[in-house]
Amino acid sequence: MSILNKFLKSRRAAATTLISLTIVLLLTYAAFLIVEVGRLYALHNRFQNDLDFANGAAWAAIDRERLAYGVVQFHAVNESRSEGDRRAEDVFLAALRKGMNVSDLMTPESPAQSVIAGPVELNDFQVYLASDLPAATPQGFPIEKISVYSKITIPVKLLFFGQVFQMGVQRVTDFQKTN
Repeated sequence: MSILNKFLKSRRAAATTLISLTIVLLLTYAAFLIVEVGRLYALHNRFQNDLDFANGAAWAAIDRERLAYGVVQFHAVNESRSEGDRRAEDVFLAALRKGMNVSDLMTPESPAQSVIAGPVELNDFQVYLASDLPAATPQGFPIEKISVYSKITIPVKLLFFGQVFQMGVQRVTDFQKTN
């Protein structure tokens, strides 16, 4: 016991112990932070893929009669453009719900097992047809082809810090026309 008492009474030993503990705690915190950031990066990529597939699904709403003549648009002859765009958005939302495993209210189907903490919010959905080109997304990304642009916000549960991170995800998906 005398060695331990001498060690604890020594100012230099106490300072070394305190500094060592502080360094260990900071390194542990940094490790948790690195894991959390890596997880958020992977989730962002996953949600971008979900958004890309949903954007691609929106192309199922194309007016097939006009497509036969090489015209790409979502509204039929007797409809307004906004009606066709709304139909494309409905197809997009159905595919997004299925891909992200969320309900009609855009909340997770199984909240306990989901990384999504609350309702997913659709911030923007736009269709860019040939008559709109060249154009740019609201964030300034140039659009040069017939495309669907969408942006969502997802509340994501954090692993180590007990809070929710509002993750914004946006995607532009081009229409691939083969000759």
